[in-house]
Amino acid sequence: MINRITLLLFIGLAWGQVEQDKLVLKDETKYLGEFSTIDGKNVLFKPEGAFGFQPISINKIKTLELSDGWLLIRNGRKLISRNEYQALSIEEKAQYDARILKPMTKWLRAGFLSVSSGMVVGGMVNFLEPLFFIVPAAGLIITYSMFGSNVEVINYPVELKSDKEKELYNNAYIKEVKRLRIISMSTGHLAFYGIIIIAFVFVLYG
Repeated sequence: MINRITLLLFIGLAWGQVEQDKLVLKDETKYLGEFSTIDGKNVLFKPEGAFGFQPISINKIKTLELSDGWLLIRNGRKLISRNEYQALSIEEKAQYDARILKPMTKWLRAGFLSVSSGMVVGGMVNFLEPLFFIVPAAGLIITYSMFGSNVEVINYPVELKSDKEKELYNNAYIKEVKRLRIISMSTGHLAFYGIIIIAFVFVLYG
């Protein structure tokens, strides 16, 4: 009898842990508890041990992950619900997953650094000479060719069963990731030039 009670308690505790949602604030404070709903710009969340739901500004939330693993909020931004996701086409699911699962921050930095390293290799030539733009651009192209074009789908949505569906998802996912990488690297590229131009104007007229 004691063994059965112990087993039931263990199952109850394990089930309670599985059912909890996880909220992480931008200051890295973490809460386990129960998510209720999104009310305007606030999330109603009851932390473990609390007596009621508390409003928390979406802007303060780093991530809100539901008990089933679904990510509902990331970096102060509300994502789509599971039901909304299920209503998407296979291509739309692939594009959404590429944007959510593959943050482009490192590719933004790669674009910035490839330009700066290209300028180091090419030398700090005159601002008006073509090499000032050609060498860094070549560094950007080489960086993308070596690293940016390699994309692999790690997890397929569970509802995709056939090889044809997975192939359709795979092609759309890879295409979207590559597109986002190019945009991010180009943005980093332009940001570097922006800094150089501002510094040049500051030195010239400051």
